[in-house]
Amino acid sequence: QAYKTDIESPEALASQSGFSLTLPDDWYHSKHQVKQLWYRANVRLAPGDAKVWAVYLPSVTHNAEVFINGVWVGQGGHFQSPVSRHHNEPLLFDFSSALLQETDNIVDIRVKASFPTQGLMDQFYIAPRGELIDAYQWKHFLRFDFIAWVSLGMYLTGLIIFVFWLV
Repeated sequence: QAYKTDIESPEALASQSGFSLTLPDDWYHSKHQVKQLWYRANVRLAPGDAKVWAVYLPSVTHNAEVFINGVWVGQGGHFQSPVSRHHNEPLLFDFSSALLQETDNIVDIRVKASFPTQGLMDQFYIAPRGELIDAYQWKHFLRFDFIAWVSLGMYLTGLIIFVFWLV
């Protein structure tokens, strides 16, 4: 379910009318014309032995906030203007397995964009942290660390060429 509303907490979603959609949800193609959407999913999980669980968002634009069964788990940054922007940054939010119930669990994700039609919500994953950390670290490496090293290499190459030009 998704909800087009400016509310700031998941408790008020029960009084809102939602609509069904599938992820990933690109607001430009969906023509939502809003700056904020709430996504709600009912997930049946077996808590098992893992003490620390996580919600992994591989791609979200611009900012996201996660609630598990109405309890705030984390957010990517500011929701007030200027909204934090996570165009390429994957997000991982840890939480205790004590938040999980044996029956259905409600996962609420608030996504806010700086401008209408710029939002994006990719698939999300919820599992024990150990099962998600490798995927998170790999995506973070590719989107941030690798780019930083390539940029540094380009600057150094430019500096070397500049020194040769001076000589």
